[in-house]
Amino acid sequence: MKKISIIGSGILGLSIAEYLSRDKKNGTDIQIISTNNTLAGSYAAAANLATKGQLYGRDKHFQVKLDAKKCYQNWIENLLKEVKSEQNIKTVFKIGLGVDFFTSEFNRDKHYRRVKQNDDELRNKNLPIDFILKEGKRKIIYQQEGWVNSFILMQLLTDVLSKRKVNFINKQFTKIDLDKLSEVGHKHNIIFCTGAWTELLLRDLEIPIPEQMKKTKRMTVGTTFYGKNIFENYSEDYVLMEKIAENMKTKVTMSGPIENQSISSSTLKINDINIFNETELFEKNKELIKLCSESFANEPYLTKTNIKNLEYKTGVRIGYGHSELVIEKLNLKSEHTTGYVCAGAHKSGFLFAPMVGTLLEKLF
Repeated sequence: MKKISIIGSGILGLSIAEYLSRDKKNGTDIQIISTNNTLAGSYAAAANLATKGQLYGRDKHFQVKLDAKKCYQNWIENLLKEVKSEQNIKTVFKIGLGVDFFTSEFNRDKHYRRVKQNDDELRNKNLPIDFILKEGKRKIIYQQEGWVNSFILMQLLTDVLSKRKVNFINKQFTKIDLDKLSEVGHKHNIIFCTGAWTELLLRDLEIPIPEQMKKTKRMTVGTTFYGKNIFENYSEDYVLMEKIAENMKTKVTMSGPIENQSISSSTLKINDINIFNETELFEKNKELIKLCSESFANEPYLTKTNIKNLEYKTGVRIGYGHSELVIEKLNLKSEHTTGYVCAGAHKSGFLFAPMVGTLLEKLF
């Protein structure tokens, strides 16, 4: 029997387990080991599936994002059917327009020139040339953006995996556990999906850090606010809206349909995963709400924001270099155990969720 241990129960860990547990005939025994950290990034993600990265030449994972978005709805529908859920797909997943709002036509055009690839580059990558369009004097419109309800999807995956007899173990994974899994007697695959905690865990387990994780890292802690009918007269055409302040550095992201709206993008750079300045983050969150509430670009449905009784969640996110996804084989120095790391930068795990199992299996 094949044995697989997935360390971490965030969106990547659950998505990988879902993919690997589909074929019940292959005799795979899967367990997920996690402490369900309260600051986990997956549980603090608005999960807007923005693929605006096509506009940046550095985004090497854009095609994976496109492939994931194409199969996202079918993937979720199949999960809903498997657990016989009556949940409407539109409350879980939606495709719509994305829009950036700027304080001036000058700032809009400056950003447009920075991100828009020329038509020949887009054709060479088999990408639509009308994906990004200027509208009016202060807006950029993006076609076919996406949104997924992160909480519902995480719970749905958990329900499906429980039905498939995947074993969930709530504990800290230690060197003792690693040594036990490496004992003679059976082959074992271990997949580390612990997000911002991955590097610390690998060091504790005395596992060499993979090359991609040696790149310059950026670690942030951010807050996402959740609510219903936050924006008056919100257009159902949009699933993702971003307002960019005059300084072009501060922005606020609003995503989701009317019944499941969220406000995010207030992030604070940190050096220590266990220590961050809560007061400084609180002040940044005040800036976020202020920018969100301001009258902007003469858009009537953005002039008022219902900021009372909003729920919020704070999470830690990390990225390495410009890569939004790290999938690499580890050097465990064991003939019986093979290790892998799979980490999504910031909240990008949701972008790759339907495809990440396929990507990982190529390394097996």
